Amino acid sequence: MKATIERNVDPGEALAVAGRSIADYQRDFEHVAKHVEKLTKSYPDEWVAVIDTKVVAHHRQRRGLGMQLERSSLTDRSPVVQFLTTKPESLIF
Repeated sequence: MKATIERNVDPGEALAVAGRSIADYQRDFEHVAKHVEKLTKSYPDEWVAVIDTKVVAHHRQRRGLGMQLERSSLTDRSPVVQFLTTKPESLIF
């Protein structure tokens, strides 16, 4: 099943369809934030997808990650997706 982005969809409803709760998604999001340095060392300059606090797919290109997720039917599980950059971030004020 191909993932689609729909506007005006309640996130809780979308996650429920994926069999996940907002709390599950939040836990994965916080896991990535807490372990971003370790994850970046393991997957430098790559996109990662996390479900149940585990990296379930990774790829250098966002499209490649999406294709991996589609092949394994993991797009239906609504993973947390993050790009792990090794470049320092610059903030301009």
